[in-house]
Amino acid sequence: MRKINNIISFIFLFTIFGCKMNISQTDVAKLNHFAIIEYNPNEKFPKFESAQATNLTYEEIKKLEFIIMPKIQKNLKKHKYFRQYIAAINSSGEKFVWINFFCIEYYEASHETFIMEAADGGDCFFEVKVNLTKKDCYFYKENMEG
Repeated sequence: MRKINNIISFIFLFTIFGCKMNISQTDVAKLNHFAIIEYNPNEKFPKFESAQATNLTYEEIKKLEFIIMPKIQKNLKKHKYFRQYIAAINSSGEKFVWINFFCIEYYEASHETFIMEAADGGDCFFEVKVNLTKKDCYFYKENMEG
């Protein structure tokens, strides 16, 4: 069921890509490759207090990119990343998004549905958390070198 939801989400997002004529190729190219993975409070990552899964739209992804750009700009100069977006909404109605980044050369098809974990790897692996409601990037963590 989870895989079907992810496939439907991807089809929906790609439909939106085609319908948004005001989105330039540059905007899409900046995103490199990405997946939206459904939040599961029982998983190890990410953890949000009193939260449940919610959807992300392409417009929200563009807002996220604008919010996180000051934090991740130095990384983008060094590598191309695959992004895993995981969204949740808390009991106060605030939308939170955890974005897991890893260098594209580590990508495998399973990363479309399962969170990539790495204990080291330096700037090839990092994560951010954003309160999308408040437009606040409140967490940034880059892995240590192994």
